[in-house]
Amino acid sequence: MEDFVLEYDKCTDNKWRYCEEFDGINFKLYVFKVRTPEPRPGQVKVKISRPGEIGKTRRFTVEELELNPDLRERPIYAELKRDHKRTETVRYNPVDRDTLPGVGETYIPIPMLDRLLPQGEKTKYIAMSVDWL
Repeated sequence: MEDFVLEYDKCTDNKWRYCEEFDGINFKLYVFKVRTPEPRPGQVKVKISRPGEIGKTRRFTVEELELNPDLRERPIYAELKRDHKRTETVRYNPVDRDTLPGVGETYIPIPMLDRLLPQGEKTKYIAMSVDWL
């Protein structure tokens, strides 16, 4: 399992976007602002695997994060489902996106998926951990 370091790229309405090129293709990760420590980290470390291969961490509701901002310092664990294939990436969406904030939509380069996972770009579910640098 590899670690990938993504750099802060831009702000959207309720998320921060982190990016890094992989074989000339942008790997884009959106993280909900409510789940990000303050000040916002300039980099994140990301691991991608099949579900069950990364240790799960407790996930928090918006209310818990607002009552205890220190919880935002903890790593994020997310399970994502394949949404659709684009030209050079595959879009994945978090399975529990409507109930627990963490990561948002994620665009993973096809060559990265092919290298990391046995089914490559056809992988339906993935697990991801995000840690702050």
